[in-house]
Amino acid sequence: MIAHSADGGEHWSLQRQDPWKPATEGSDAMHDSRQGVPLLDVLFADATHGYAVGAYSLALRTEDGGETWKPMSVNSPKAASAPEAAPATSEHGQTFNKEELTVGQEATPHFNAIARTGSGGLLIVGERGSAFRSRDNGATWQRQQLPYDGSMFGVIGYAGEHVLAFGLRGHVFESNDLGEHWNLLDTGTQLSLMGGTALPNDGAAIVGANGIVLVRDKAGAPLKSFVDQPAGTIASVLSLGNDRDLLIAGENGVSVYNPQ
Repeated sequence: MIAHSADGGEHWSLQRQDPWKPATEGSDAMHDSRQGVPLLDVLFADATHGYAVGAYSLALRTEDGGETWKPMSVNSPKAASAPEAAPATSEHGQTFNKEELTVGQEATPHFNAIARTGSGGLLIVGERGSAFRSRDNGATWQRQQLPYDGSMFGVIGYAGEHVLAFGLRGHVFESNDLGEHWNLLDTGTQLSLMGGTALPNDGAAIVGANGIVLVRDKAGAPLKSFVDQPAGTIASVLSLGNDRDLLIAGENGVSVYNPQ
């Protein structure tokens, strides 16, 4: 389902819905595994052009502000694989070899999040370290694989081709070339990270399980951990742009938090 509000959430209109329907009795048609599955993220490049992604490699696009949504071919034979990513290196010099970590690529991985960089590049991250990038506004896509086989639940886009991807067991990866190479950042946690937002000076706030909040003040700075939230999972975060105030949402509702 996709809902839209033009007045700050006072009123909502339904733009798209695709509930699951059981197969018609006697029909031998192949069931579309993406029919009825949840959408997990939405991104608008401007007032009219937007993208939505979800489970089982579901991807949609709109060119009219969400009035209509059309399927977008991302994970297909045309989504040629990128050259194998270089091993990720942590800030402490530990190297992770792709062959040692890969369990197996999913044929239709869940698309968990999508981001756009300052260059106009698009990056989708998802299940089992899968990633897909586009440099032509979503017309064509290239499949990639992060040097970690766990799922990424979110991605933040910055100027140029700078991105941060985050997810399972506290993993955060950084790339300055839209995923061609990745660097593993030290988070000091194994709690899964669910949501993130950009801060000024290429900083970031990332939130997740057990109330964890990670803050990076600027590009190249370490991620600082704040865990004095209630124990519930925080699913998303938004910068309010004043004195580091963050709007967080999760199991314990919505609140304003200022990490000190």
